Amino acid sequence: MVMYSLNRLYDRRLIETLDPNSKQVSVADKVAIKDSGLAHFDLMLNSTVYVEQMALVTGLAEIFARDEIRKSEKNKDFRNVREAFLRYVLKIDSGRLGIPPGALYSQIELARGQIEVLTTGGRRSRRAKAATT
Repeated sequence: MVMYSLNRLYDRRLIETLDPNSKQVSVADKVAIKDSGLAHFDLMLNSTVYVEQMALVTGLAEIFARDEIRKSEKNKDFRNVREAFLRYVLKIDSGRLGIPPGALYSQIELARGQIEVLTTGGRRSRRAKAATT
């Protein structure tokens, strides 16, 4: 599943292999995030308008999330548009890509955590963790 996800990112030119002749990513390849991938991630973390627009134009596989986003957009509740979309993204991501334990995969866990913090629930849980430490 990880290789499938990496090849999807590679096909969309969000990551690159160190070998420019590669047609697809293999287990032996080292990869790096391209500038376009970094820009996408940066905008998702720092631009509420970008997240809102992604929510409104992305095809969603879950009817409940789609209907919640449509209703929120109709009511001009853009905070909930963002929240519903980010919850959907996190749900789909965690369902499709399990993160293996180990330091090698810590950056994936960190990226997921950064997206979680953008949701109300993520902000609450981070505050609770900070209060107990």
